[in-house]
Amino acid sequence: MEKVNRIVGIDYLKTFGIYLMILGHSPFLPDKIETVIYSFHMPLFFFISGVLYKDVEFDKILKGGIRSLLIPYLLINLMCLGMWSATECFHGNFLWSSFLSRIGAVSLGLGIERFGLIPVCAPTWFFLALFWSRLATCLFIRRIHGRFSKIIFIIILLLLLHLLNNFKIQLPFALSSALMALPIMLFAFEYKRTFFLEKSAKYQVTILFIALLLAVPSFIINNQKGRCDMDAVWFGESIMLYYIDAIASCVFLFILFNRLTRESTMITNISIGTIAIVGFHLTIAYCVCKLDIWQFFNSIIASIVESLLVLIVCYPIILISKRYFPILIGKKRKYE
Repeated sequence: MEKVNRIVGIDYLKTFGIYLMILGHSPFLPDKIETVIYSFHMPLFFFISGVLYKDVEFDKILKGGIRSLLIPYLLINLMCLGMWSATECFHGNFLWSSFLSRIGAVSLGLGIERFGLIPVCAPTWFFLALFWSRLATCLFIRRIHGRFSKIIFIIILLLLLHLLNNFKIQLPFALSSALMALPIMLFAFEYKRTFFLEKSAKYQVTILFIALLLAVPSFIINNQKGRCDMDAVWFGESIMLYYIDAIASCVFLFILFNRLTRESTMITNISIGTIAIVGFHLTIAYCVCKLDIWQFFNSIIASIVESLLVLIVCYPIILISKRYFPILIGKKRKYE
């Protein structure tokens, strides 16, 4: 049995974030709401990872990342590939070319179709990006000292991202997304005590207000031509506006949810099982969307209800994984 001292507010925040991820993938969701969600929902998970990051040796980060992120990435993609292959064979549509294109996409860690390669489980790009960003955070903390050196590093990183974006260069294995996530993780780690933890209620209300003032106008200006996307490395109108919006939104939500202290078994389970939800929610959503009920709802209500149903169906998968297949959700041993 594994026991962990959990921060209740973060469990609620992860649950909120994972629901937004499902909602953001709903085929019924209007584009304008999708744009709002994409501006902060994936940055939120990297932000949480930065807050929770503990400064330990590089080899421990590496081994932990392999167990908790890379192994689930491979297992979930192989399972989804098996289900896709079985379905295609059943309908007599199986093609080796399509099968090999999906193998190629998994091997390169692609989250969207590129070079004729089709992802098997597209959202699992997140596992690879989080793996690399954790390693980079470890190196940053241990090798770069002094405020000036850290500022220079961030400036160089932003310039690199600007060049990659301008020349439309996509690095394999979600490395581009990891670079995009790194400033958010580093900010959360460096300033978690300055802004978020162990502060008075009055101080946190002030930070909430400032974060909201920063997030709203930067979002409006930066997303005039459509949504941002960490997977595709789309920044919108400006890299700087993107980070102001993403970080300010994450700060706002973190402080807001960190006030929650009432424990919930369901919320804790969803927080523990976010890897399973990331991996299987699209397959479940495909089946849920086949139900003949969505015509009776408007698009917003349909997307909210459909996403909630997907989350509910994911819950037993989390419980089964916790009890019998903890490796699937990146754990070393089962939870009781």
